[in-house]
Amino acid sequence: MNEPIDDIALLAELQSGNAKSAYEQIFKKYYKLLYVKAYYMLGDEMEAEDLVQGLLGKIWENQLYHSVNTSLKAYLYKAVNNKCLDLIEKKKNEQKQLNEYRITLNHAPVLEEAYMVPDNGMSWQDMKQDFDAALSELPPQRMEAFNLVFLQEKKYREAAEKMGISINSVKTHLRIAVRTLRQRLLHLK
Repeated sequence: MNEPIDDIALLAELQSGNAKSAYEQIFKKYYKLLYVKAYYMLGDEMEAEDLVQGLLGKIWENQLYHSVNTSLKAYLYKAVNNKCLDLIEKKKNEQKQLNEYRITLNHAPVLEEAYMVPDNGMSWQDMKQDFDAALSELPPQRMEAFNLVFLQEKKYREAAEKMGISINSVKTHLRIAVRTLRQRLLHLK
């Protein structure tokens, strides 16, 4: 019967070159703990799973285990905590930008009349028209993903269920949609 190897032995095994076996044992030993921590912080099963798998993959690919100078459990736990905080901050910033955009769209005529025309010389109405035109040029699924998540404020899971695709597919559609819209609307800066 195989007994679990303690963390010091696992780290030594990783650093000495027998990394695959040790890494598999680390994955088995800590995945659930790290997943629960990520889920507790993020509140989303798929995001927690993606985050932990991504972190463990990054540690493996970049051989970050060479820089572990505390307990392995503490290192992994802190790494997941930091990744979750980064993701929460990123989502908060994205939401803030989206809210600012919505406020601008909702109050554009009032702002235009009361204050000024945008720096690029276009009216708010023209800018909104350009945005709507750029949005309508997206492929249907991409446009639907953008609409559900950014304009209707649905969670990734809700959008995925409504569209009948995976959460990762929704995220991919959103990433490409945002990149496309940025490129298409560069003239609005």
